[in-house]
Amino acid sequence: MSTTAKDESKSDTAGAASARELSLRAFATAMAYGVAYITAATAIIMLNKYLLSVTAFHYPIVLCSLGVVCGWALSLIAVHTGRVDISEHKDITLTFWAKNVLPIGLFQGVTLALGYVY
Repeated sequence: MSTTAKDESKSDTAGAASARELSLRAFATAMAYGVAYITAATAIIMLNKYLLSVTAFHYPIVLCSLGVVCGWALSLIAVHTGRVDISEHKDITLTFWAKNVLPIGLFQGVTLALGYVY
């Protein structure tokens, strides 16, 4: 086996190990985000239950709307601070938005409103 073949073999082995490390790191990152999401969602559900059943706050639609408003505010902050780049999506037309985005928001709002009908 020539020296060049040995070097290429070592390079391939190092590349495979590096790819495995990246894959493992991506998996660990995804799992950490998943656990954080589930933990935050559970905490918010428990907080909402506490607010609606223990305290004198009996406005479930306002409570749900606060979640939507916070999501909007965080999105706005992320875009304006440069954390999220939306330059690739400048070509979204009003027709595209009305057909693809508006129905999702509309049905999400209906779901939130009907979810608290006792």
